[in-house]
Amino acid sequence: MEFEVIAHRGFSAIAPENTLAAFSSALREGADSIELDLQLSADGIPVVIHDETLERIAGKPDKVRETPIAVLQGLDVGAWFGDRFAGERIPTFSQVLAAIASLPKHLYLDVKPHCDWSDRQIDDLLALLLREGWETRCIISSFNESFVNRVRQRNYNFTLGYIVADADSYQQELAKAASARNTVIISLYKILLANPQLVEASDRAGVEIVAWTVDDPDIVRQLGELGVKRIVTNRLVGQINSNLTQN
Repeated sequence: MEFEVIAHRGFSAIAPENTLAAFSSALREGADSIELDLQLSADGIPVVIHDETLERIAGKPDKVRETPIAVLQGLDVGAWFGDRFAGERIPTFSQVLAAIASLPKHLYLDVKPHCDWSDRQIDDLLALLLREGWETRCIISSFNESFVNRVRQRNYNFTLGYIVADADSYQQELAKAASARNTVIISLYKILLANPQLVEASDRAGVEIVAWTVDDPDIVRQLGELGVKRIVTNRLVGQINSNLTQN
């Protein structure tokens, strides 16, 4: 079985997450696809960063959504990971799209629920993706269900991702995904291992599964045996479809 290998926040095991260094490392090491986190700066610019605040990666308590883009891009978000990454910046989404133009398969967007997007801001985001040729290669997901629904209202060609973090919500989210069509389920891998019948249910509904976040080769094999083909990983970029599944 050939897996779709999705680099979680870029190749985040060897470079600081959600930075151009992490994305270029993912491309260099053979990732099929890339997952990243998206939110807005105080002045409405889409930026690529996971946390609601800047504390963990920049040592500042400020919230991303309350910080202007000029300030965000002046911060060092690489030194926490290692000295050789000192000077890495928070990239804008436009900068990332330019850097990953050669990505073989898909871009997975996890739009964080930390801030509210206006209709105009969603329109601008989709226009950017359309302009750069990502309409049929971008999976848009968010724990903010309203955001996902508003994307669907504007354009059917973007694939939607329904994120599942516990078994209780899986069937509910699967029903939504099956109804909306052109969708995937993005599930915590432990749910799938504990409830293999959910994989079968997804298959019957015609909804593919994306499993996150898998850094153990044995778990990759187990998921493959269940029929899961899309794997989000921090560490196994470059391994999953080489020697990993052959041993």
